[in-house]
Amino acid sequence: MKTLTINIGLNNNRYTKDQLIDRMASDSSYRLMAYQIVMGEFNNEPEETFVGLFEYTYTNQSKILSDFELLSADMTQECIALSTDSMDALAFSPSFKGARYKFNSEYFIKIVI
Repeated sequence: MKTLTINIGLNNNRYTKDQLIDRMASDSSYRLMAYQIVMGEFNNEPEETFVGLFEYTYTNQSKILSDFELLSADMTQECIALSTDSMDALAFSPSFKGARYKFNSEYFIKIVI
């Protein structure tokens, strides 16, 4: 089984907490297995964060990155942090014009089941 963990900030997100959970649970490409809403951090500020654990079937990691780049735009986020068995990345919104930064595992929140 291939798994994916994502962190999505809730500040400035166009979805409410409940809408975001429903949106992620209804995605036909990724099966939501577990989630938490926890206090994370973004730009040295506390931020409520959706942490989701998903199962996926894609063999091409670029497809995952592309999907979450589009999702970050839909959710009005700079980026969505994600981690699979073979990559850790930030999926930046295509409309993001700021300076890009690298994935930092120190700030990434995982679900342990």
